Amino acid sequence: YSLDNTIEKDGQYLVIKLVDGQLHLIVLVASLHEDEDEIYQIQTKTRFNDGHWHHISLHRGSDYHLELISDSR
Repeated sequence: YSLDNTIEKDGQYLVIKLVDGQLHLIVLVASLHEDEDEIYQIQTKTRFNDGHWHHISLHRGSDYHLELISDSR
């Protein structure tokens, strides 16, 4: 992502957002050709809007493996 709000082609981007208490993870793999962009989305079943602080970590084990860990579990 560049300072002028454009997506650099041939890059990878990660978005984590909280929607109705659930974490949504979005991975965008941008291609030189827009019609070849890949978008992957997952969301947690667990809700995090319970009034407590939570620890969230994301581990990239390889190009095709992401692990989302909440509260060390």
